[in-house]
Amino acid sequence: MSFTDLTNELMDSVEQPGLAEIERRTRRRRRRRALRGGLTGAAAVVAVVAGLALLRPGPAPAPEPAAPGDGTVHWAGTGDAGHVYAIVQSCASCPAELLGSDDGGDTWTVRTSSVGTALVVRGPRTLSVTIGVDITMVSVDGGRTWQQVTLDPAPAAGVPDGGWLQCADFLALEGPVAPTGETCIPTVIDPAARTARPLADPPEAFAARSLVRLPAAAGWWLLGNRDGEPAVAVSQDQGAHWVVTRPFGPVAGSAAMSVTRESLDGRRAAWTVVWQDAGSRSTSRQFTTDGGVLWSAQREDAVAPLDLPPQAVAGPDGRWTVTAGDTIRITTDGVRYEELRPRL
Repeated sequence: MSFTDLTNELMDSVEQPGLAEIERRTRRRRRRRALRGGLTGAAAVVAVVAGLALLRPGPAPAPEPAAPGDGTVHWAGTGDAGHVYAIVQSCASCPAELLGSDDGGDTWTVRTSSVGTALVVRGPRTLSVTIGVDITMVSVDGGRTWQQVTLDPAPAAGVPDGGWLQCADFLALEGPVAPTGETCIPTVIDPAARTARPLADPPEAFAARSLVRLPAAAGWWLLGNRDGEPAVAVSQDQGAHWVVTRPFGPVAGSAAMSVTRESLDGRRAAWTVVWQDAGSRSTSRQFTTDGGVLWSAQREDAVAPLDLPPQAVAGPDGRWTVTAGDTIRITTDGVRYEELRPRL
């Protein structure tokens, strides 16, 4: 059963919140949540489904051969050298379809129709997408069938093999897990168990704001603050232990933080803090070459900024994909690219 069929099947049985509750949640989310990662696509291809309560697994359909023809690629990602995925739209009024290739892009099959572009490849056959208000869907068969992740209040010691860390929303964690003042609660997703569990030992005295999405070799990075100072927390052991760095000192006024990748593996990066107070605007940067453990105000001469476009998507194995029109470009070194054209 397709992604669309599964969602439509249950929409009539979902009890939607009232308008006042929706407005309350919207106001809270605008105040308290950092911008989530993910690329945006044309409005015609974004399928947003809010209030979904449960998705049941359906039988895996037989692969549907992709018919000849070109289409616009709105998103692409790689799980490894053999597994490539793309969201393609064959015409302006046509639904977007998730295509997958298990042979490095030689042949493609349709996996899911009407899926939004907030898709993330987590492994060769594992994908996730967040729909509406904090509903995470996972597929462990290359996008053919999907299930909803459910909240388990039991803390997780770390990220399991094949799992990942993501920010949880306050609304989803109210009840068995009380919010603690952050806008990002580090949460462990286990796709095999279809569970979301709070991290047992998040960074101490650290108010997380957002999660930086980097290749697996870079570890897990959180941006936030400690004692009113901009800070970054990095874990190189699947979330069991964290190193917190805050080289900027106290920040007056409001501050915004971002991390720019400077190497394909993510271990070299530039961390920028911009703050504004009484009409003045200041910018400071720190640089790392060891995955965020040590930072310096000076970039090493041997480290050149990575020349990748902003829409480049990091794969879990260090491959990066860039979409342009009907073409996917894949690189492992930032210099040479392999071009693929998924066929609809």
